[in-house]
Amino acid sequence: MAVYLELCLDIFRLPPAINDPGRNHEKHISNWPSLRVIGGRSRRRIRTLSLPTGRRRIQATENKRVKRSPADIDLDQVSNAAARIASEAGALIISRFGYLSEPTPKGNFDVQLDIDIQSEELIISLLTDQYPSIPVISEEMTAKPNWAQDTVWIVDPLDGTNNFAVGIPYIAVSICLRSRQRLLVGVIHDPITSHTYVARLSAGATCDGNRLHLDAAKSMQAATVSLVTGYSISDRKMGETAYLALSRRARRVVTMWAPAADLARIADGQLDAMVCFNALFGDVCSGLLLISEAGGVITNLDGAEMNIHEINPDLPVTFVASGNYILCAEILSAIRDIR
Repeated sequence: MAVYLELCLDIFRLPPAINDPGRNHEKHISNWPSLRVIGGRSRRRIRTLSLPTGRRRIQATENKRVKRSPADIDLDQVSNAAARIASEAGALIISRFGYLSEPTPKGNFDVQLDIDIQSEELIISLLTDQYPSIPVISEEMTAKPNWAQDTVWIVDPLDGTNNFAVGIPYIAVSICLRSRQRLLVGVIHDPITSHTYVARLSAGATCDGNRLHLDAAKSMQAATVSLVTGYSISDRKMGETAYLALSRRARRVVTMWAPAADLARIADGQLDAMVCFNALFGDVCSGLLLISEAGGVITNLDGAEMNIHEINPDLPVTFVASGNYILCAEILSAIRDIR
């Protein structure tokens, strides 16, 4: 879906997103010789939303492509397998929760625990047993990821390691299937609540089998916004500036250091939005597919809609994600001077 997003605000004006005319496209995925992801023709729809002040307006022109699931692979089967494996990893993680473990420093302000490695080994073993031809890229691997591979599993075996290390029950397991720059399946499992969130390309998003759909308009004054930053000193300084800017308008700003868990909660309405500066692709890919398939809004800081299938996985990812255009516009207004 390509979106022309024009934010007409009294105090500033964001550059409009580029309107990419819909077109038929067909992509072949080589690891499954007969697998095709097919997009249909586009339909244009104009939508105008008014913010609560009555003085601000968002006009969005959407090119709605008629989506179809890949014809020659059972995405239900793949997503069910990934959900089961994530759940098994979650059971392992929860069995270790609350026990002290000596953390190993990993880069700036980050740590690694034994349970990170144990969960990763379990997930890789189960994935390769069932899908031996599909390689796995996981967060705890020391080798440089090979994103040139046509089809790959992307795994975060324990999202929120720092929380786990100090006994904060806010963690997740993330498994994503990516092929030829298309995110096909995204699974996020919460070991604490046992909720499992599943997104399938062109087939929507669910939580424990219940369909998720984001459409409720909410202003920033009533919103709880997640703030995520990278681990560098400059990222932290940017996060401090963003926190102050968002706190002046939002009901609450939370920094929980578990972006996959945050995105899952946005998809089911527990959180309202995320502002993310320089996250790792593997930390957010499942969540971005979940938000997209639930009908949410994902933009870059200029207000242009982000195509989640064209993100460069070698680079940090920066975006705003929310359930509706109204909230997205207000957040972009609040952080417009932060780059």
